[in-house]
Amino acid sequence: MKAIARTVTVALALLLVAVGAGQAQAPVPVKVTMIQTFPSMAFGSLYVARAQNYFAQEGVDLDLQIVSGDAVGAQGLVGGTAPMAAIGGAEAVLLATKGVKDLISVSAVNRAITVSVAVRKDLAEARHLTPDLPIDKKIAALKGMRIGTGSPGGAIHTTMLYLLQRGGLDPKTDVNLVSVAGGPTMLAGLRSKSLDAIAISPPAPETAEVEGFGVLLISLSRGDVPELAQLPYDLLLVNRAWAAKNGDALRRVVRAIGRGSNVMRDNPTLARESLLKYFDKTPPAVMDVVVKNLSGAFARDGRQTEEMWKNLLQFTGKVTGSKVALDPKEGVLWTNEYLK
Repeated sequence: MKAIARTVTVALALLLVAVGAGQAQAPVPVKVTMIQTFPSMAFGSLYVARAQNYFAQEGVDLDLQIVSGDAVGAQGLVGGTAPMAAIGGAEAVLLATKGVKDLISVSAVNRAITVSVAVRKDLAEARHLTPDLPIDKKIAALKGMRIGTGSPGGAIHTTMLYLLQRGGLDPKTDVNLVSVAGGPTMLAGLRSKSLDAIAISPPAPETAEVEGFGVLLISLSRGDVPELAQLPYDLLLVNRAWAAKNGDALRRVVRAIGRGSNVMRDNPTLARESLLKYFDKTPPAVMDVVVKNLSGAFARDGRQTEEMWKNLLQFTGKVTGSKVALDPKEGVLWTNEYLK
């Protein structure tokens, strides 16, 4: 009997030691402030990381400040409101061309432009437009259409300019681009036939398709335009001096985002559950289509490549009409150092 009691005592002691060791290995939480420039599903990796507590698991006490646009986010980042921002890649390039050298991208929040174009169903049927047509034919078919899009100078509007020019259309004479405030207004315009097509990120184009009054003709996140499916459309831009002093904290942040990216790529059920937590007004059937289309828009672990940055610089140069003389090699504008 004494032997049994001694065995139980030893086992309990070993268990307590193991629990204590596990507690000792848990990372001490570090407070990190981050700006996110839009409440958009394009930041899916961030939403997953928050919904699944990846930041907390990595020992990050995240103070996330969601603002209204890349320009506002850039102002906060440069002004020192936060040491890092989840921000548009084009904005990061713009800052670099203006001579701002104390910022560097440490993670691809996504790796594809997430804009989609949905066309009124009756018009798509009349013109025999289907998603499996070659991209040049799909763009050419937009000629003469009244297209709802974002405000001039914004990411969505500039993406549409690129697409139209790529397909040989003049954005000023061959189509009518209409600035529309947000997805619900665009959907109302498509339903009422005051718009022929809409161009915006999820979930408006997917909603039009699921509800049966639109055809999701072009989806950049699913790779319809190859060069726009391999670039850091949104990224984590960090103050270099802060990164040098807080490498461990930054690695934790990057790991959490990378884990979120991998879920968006590999686990549609968990991705859907995570996004619905923050976009609860999106019908589940619509979210299913969104997650499917976005699955290819995220890089494994949030990893960046030189090819992605070449594509981003090329895209930015074309939409601005000027050559972007920046070096796409690692260490200049971006680094994977904090993924190691």
